[in-house]
Amino acid sequence: MRKSYPGKKETERLWLMPPTEGDADAVAESLRGSLAQWLRWTAASQTKAVEDMRKVAAAAGRSNALGDSFSWRMVDKTSGALVGGVDLHSIGWLIPRCEIGYWAAERWVGQGLVTEAVREVLRVAMEELGMARVEARCDGRNAAAHRLAERVGMQWEGRLRRYERDAAGELCDLVIFSAVI
Repeated sequence: MRKSYPGKKETERLWLMPPTEGDADAVAESLRGSLAQWLRWTAASQTKAVEDMRKVAAAAGRSNALGDSFSWRMVDKTSGALVGGVDLHSIGWLIPRCEIGYWAAERWVGQGLVTEAVREVLRVAMEELGMARVEARCDGRNAAAHRLAERVGMQWEGRLRRYERDAAGELCDLVIFSAVI
C-alpha cells in the first residue's frame, strides 16, 4: 500500500527537509568538485546549472507527493547550511522495498552528519513506511559510501561487475548493501 511523504524530520544536529527550488544555488554549489564522480545523476563535467537543480527539486516535490520516492535535504541546525541530501527511491510498495541514496558537500564529509541522516531515514523507511528491505547501491570504488552503509548496520550483499556507467560514462562495478527486517 502506497504511503504519504513522511515530512520533515529532525536528528540531533540536522533538519531533514523536503527539497525546494530555493535550494538550487546551494545544491549546485555542493555538487562541484570530487563529489560528482560518485553521483550518476550529475553531469560528467562535475558541474550542474542552478536551473537544472530547480528542475530536480520540482521533480522531487512531485515524487514526494505521489509516493514514488521521498527526498530530504540535510540542513545543519546550527548554521542553516545545506549539508547534503538523502532519499528513498525505486520504491516497491508491494514487496515492500526501496533503495536509499545519500550525498554530502565536501566541506561536511567526515563529521558524521550523513551517517546521522541515513540512520534516521532508514528508521523512517522501516518503521513509518513499513519497508522490509532497504538497499544501498554504490559505485564499487566509493569506499566512503561502503563504510557508511556498514556503519548504519547495512550488510554487504555483493558486487555486480561492470554493471553500469559512472558519471564520466565509464563502466564500473556496483556494490549492494541491504538492511532487512
